[in-house]
Amino acid sequence: MKILVGVNDSNDSQDVARWAIKFASQDKNGEVILVFVEKRMPFISYEDITDEQLMALAQLDGEIIFEKCLKGLDTKGVIIHEKIVLGDPSTEILKIAKEEKVDFIALGTRALSPVCKMFMCSVSERVIKKSTIPVIINRFPFESEKILQTANT
Repeated sequence: MKILVGVNDSNDSQDVARWAIKFASQDKNGEVILVFVEKRMPFISYEDITDEQLMALAQLDGEIIFEKCLKGLDTKGVIIHEKIVLGDPSTEILKIAKEEKVDFIALGTRALSPVCKMFMCSVSERVIKKSTIPVIINRFPFESEKILQTANT
């Protein structure tokens, strides 16, 4: 089983990553791809910053996020890949999911402010609308974990 998890700095996405790793550990070929996408902000001038500098910043952010996702978690038996890319989060998640031939995509949700909702829809919403691969939106990952444990007994 191969799972792609889109992660960011929200606790929700990090919880979903931890859930996905635990879920994948039930399969002898469990594999999880953690994907952090640094979004280019349209209102920032990129004349003074190169792609290399932006990628270096994204690398720092991504490493911190991956560390939070994996902290204290037993990853034994699960192959974990970490990918950091620049671009539109939903587009990059879908592109990597297709390239890697994942079984499903796991994402969290986070409440957007009314202003954010007015200007853009959530990443998870865009992924759901455009994906040809199953998408799991896990708002309460630890509740799901309890359900899975009950189902497996």
